[in-house]
Amino acid sequence: MDNPRPQLDQLLTFHKVATLGSISAAADEMGLSQPAISVQMRNLATAIGEPILRRHKGGVALTPAGRALVPYAANLARSYASTCDFVDSLRSLLTGSISIASSNTIAAHLLPGFVARFIALHPDITLSVSATNSQGVIDGIRSLGADVGFVEGPVREFGEDLETYVIGGDSLVLVYSESFAQASNLLSPAELVAQLPFIFREHGSGTRRVSEEALASLGVTPRKVLELAGTEAVKEAVVDGYGVALLSSLVVKREVEMGYLHQLDLGLEELRRNFCMVLPANEQRSRALEAFVGTVLQGAEHGGEPL
Repeated sequence: MDNPRPQLDQLLTFHKVATLGSISAAADEMGLSQPAISVQMRNLATAIGEPILRRHKGGVALTPAGRALVPYAANLARSYASTCDFVDSLRSLLTGSISIASSNTIAAHLLPGFVARFIALHPDITLSVSATNSQGVIDGIRSLGADVGFVEGPVREFGEDLETYVIGGDSLVLVYSESFAQASNLLSPAELVAQLPFIFREHGSGTRRVSEEALASLGVTPRKVLELAGTEAVKEAVVDGYGVALLSSLVVKREVEMGYLHQLDLGLEELRRNFCMVLPANEQRSRALEAFVGTVLQGAEHGGEPL
């Protein structure tokens, strides 16, 4: 039969008794009964195979084995105290890190406000943000490469393994440069989309998915001339006159105001989309992540409505 091994609670209690020189004093400080501590000390002595304490009228004295054990018990007590301090810091949100994956439009126009508000409240929590398309965000959440994600467009295909909240929204508008302004006065919206060269986002983009559904509802097949990765690339191509595109009204607001682009609202419900925060469902979240989620929902345009 194997010899019993010293237990952590026995060693921590021994350190307290050795430090205070009294079982009764240790019992008072630890909130335990004297008999309970006496049992722990007997079991510890049995595990070691040597007596570690001797009782006397004023308390207890250490045996040679007990004195030799003190520095090891002290090291354990220090490590345990440091561990407790670390856990307390996590509970107090003094430390932590959060990895965020966001689709490009949200990363540029909505997420900075949430991040700034959160950092002001919790300056010691580290945030890292990566911008990608909506499919990339979902892949990052499912692979645990990101703690939380932000996506555009329909959420029905995300699946039950993800928890989603509406945190805002926008509309896609048809944008074109001055070189196509005359055509916009002569053609209907459907004719514009069907006849003018059309620039798409890459597959996996929320903007691309919403655009395709909206165009299908119009019953037109656009004449695709370019497919570019990222909203900014599409916007620059439209500004340079290579074609027209469906882009977020948030993304093109400045260019429209400055006259570099014109926009046309096609009036299609399919072009109105939600911005959603996405998290793994049924996963335990750190206190830092819970605080970030709370900050986003509190500042969300739609009040953080769950889907």
